[in-house]
Amino acid sequence: MKMDKVARCVIADPAGWTTVSTETAYASPYVRVDEVTVRTPSQPDRDLSWTVVRRKSAVAVAAMTEDGKLVMVEQERVAARRALTEFPAGQIDDVENRFEADVILGTLQAELREEVGYEIAPDAQIISLGYYFTSQGFTDEHIYLFFVSKVVPLSTGNAPDASESILGTRLIDPAMLKQMVASNEVSDSLTLALYARLTARSILL
Repeated sequence: MKMDKVARCVIADPAGWTTVSTETAYASPYVRVDEVTVRTPSQPDRDLSWTVVRRKSAVAVAAMTEDGKLVMVEQERVAARRALTEFPAGQIDDVENRFEADVILGTLQAELREEVGYEIAPDAQIISLGYYFTSQGFTDEHIYLFFVSKVVPLSTGNAPDASESILGTRLIDPAMLKQMVASNEVSDSLTLALYARLTARSILL
């Protein structure tokens, strides 16, 4: 299998930005809430205070079967109080080495196996589609987007994490996915963002 170079997203102060102070208001294994004060390039003399939710970066993957179907997962989402059809995704747990190709590839492979019961074929191409911010108004969470040209089913099926409520795997034709996006049947930002990149890059038409 061959994987593209991945664009890095580093959360830090670039030129013109200054962090004046950071105070952690809440922390758990999954999120941290910081009260931050910064100065920005457009307002270098004014302290701007903001609440920022910190989360680990993640990957999301649009994977295609040999007959041209997209492998998606249907799962219940507690916050949304509904079952959603999404592209498989998961956090990169190895934070220190999150930009390394083998760490990213390992995360992609793990999510496909666990959530939908598929694995990347040896002759597959893995295309990096950049990243996006999930809700830039309050969190630094960002997700790296990928397309895998060929996956094959595992004989053992999927093995979801016990903390997840996965209802099943769905194989969806690209034309059907387009209808689902247009009708609001697909409503999560991850799937919408990945679908937008796929169509912008003419991987899906």
